[in-house]
Amino acid sequence: MKISSKGYYSIKALIDLAYNFSGKPIPLSHISERQHISLNYLEQLFVKLRRAKIVQSVRGPKGGYKLLKKPQDISIKAVIRALDISLAPVFCVEDDSKEKGCEHLEGCISYILWRKLGNQIAQLLDSINLADLIAEASKMKKEGVLDHDYMFYI
Repeated sequence: MKISSKGYYSIKALIDLAYNFSGKPIPLSHISERQHISLNYLEQLFVKLRRAKIVQSVRGPKGGYKLLKKPQDISIKAVIRALDISLAPVFCVEDDSKEKGCEHLEGCISYILWRKLGNQIAQLLDSINLADLIAEASKMKKEGVLDHDYMFYI
């Protein structure tokens, strides 16, 4: 399984949003600068995240975005799903695999492996949330492994 740039940059941006949240909305331009992500690309990603009710947009001169839930309530799986990214390791275990026409799906021994792997990936991503990643970054910073704030390389 390979996470697309949509997933990669969305997770980086949401970690930044959660890490820097002070109760006031954060402009995407600030996240764009800190994370070196194109502002136009962030805007496209946050439209999907807003529709999935992960973030809320606030209009006006002091506007921006804020999380709709606590960081511990936003799993990485929920973010990936909000962006319509498949968690399947191969096409035959995707939800619409029968429409893609694998004629050997029934009785396929390797299908068992790919289905189990897909389930494990989904469970792992569901068990990790934004708060977990922020806590890990804070721990690494205390240990001297990270020498900076809020740049999350995933």
